[in-house]
Amino acid sequence: MMNKKILALAIAGVIAAPIAAQADVKVYGKASVETGSIDSGGETKTLQGDPAEQQGPRSRLGVLATEDLGNGLTGIAKAEFQYDPSDNARFDAVTDVITASDGETTATVTTTKGSPFTGRDSFVALKGGFGLIGFGRFNGVYKTHGGVKYDPWVTTSMQARFNGGMASGPLANSSFINGLVVYQTPNLGPTQITAAYVVDEGTGYDGSYQLGAKLNFGQNVEAIASYSHLDPVDDGDNWKIGAKFKAGPATITTQYEDVEVGGFDGTGEFLYASAKLDFGKVSIIPALGQFSGDESNSDADYVAIGAMYNFSKMTKGWVGYRDTNADKDEKDETATTIGLRMDF
Repeated sequence: MMNKKILALAIAGVIAAPIAAQADVKVYGKASVETGSIDSGGETKTLQGDPAEQQGPRSRLGVLATEDLGNGLTGIAKAEFQYDPSDNARFDAVTDVITASDGETTATVTTTKGSPFTGRDSFVALKGGFGLIGFGRFNGVYKTHGGVKYDPWVTTSMQARFNGGMASGPLANSSFINGLVVYQTPNLGPTQITAAYVVDEGTGYDGSYQLGAKLNFGQNVEAIASYSHLDPVDDGDNWKIGAKFKAGPATITTQYEDVEVGGFDGTGEFLYASAKLDFGKVSIIPALGQFSGDESNSDADYVAIGAMYNFSKMTKGWVGYRDTNADKDEKDETATTIGLRMDF
């Protein structure tokens, strides 16, 4: 038996060695769980999830491969999947239809089973002196210019998107976009520009495109601008501007959005600002947001406050409170949670 195990390991080593020699492969991930009290539309529940407000899992496992192709070219391949550590099968619902002997349906039962993983971004790309060109499923350009990069509470129940502080949806600050061709310039002095176009007609977003620009003023000041156009909707346009400032222990972010896709309650404008104040291993994080809807009785105010504690570079915990005060009572929500996360 021992000889068989040694032989199997030797064969695996022979197969893997050429792959390792040709490409650098990294396996990485994040595991995050929140527990807290969520009061939504007048109903209070104690929930656990990733995040606790259960807007979809944010924990992930991924594989990133890079290969030096020579002449300054690098090949890149990425596949990333999300899961919920607190209930890693709930996103795989299957409906079973129970029938009697006469063929009549007597009941339907929905259960969860199968793989706990759902897709995030996955693509192949080439990077060189010309910049980067990639094909596949990506984070949106609009999402990663400001957006999730500017919210210290992102992927928790205190986050701004979905909650009145930032626009949500795949053409805004959440989700991923299928069937993309993405081009990113090299650094053009202090500026970098990214463009994405949906080519796959099966996505329902074909013809949509996004543009983004970042401008760095040294290491402590950044400005961003982004534009998103949803082709199937003639007036489906979003645009934003924002900035980030660093001074000593403080990081300040601010963002303005004018949206026709992914508004909190219809079309409108978002204002957002946050501060991350670092004191050793502890970070105090207040955040404010406001949605001004184009329709009557569609405004909302967002506020979040809490603290994060960094146990190490990999592991952190937090406690936070978030309040979304909307004109429509059914959109009012408060969240008080504690959470723990490990990046690996």
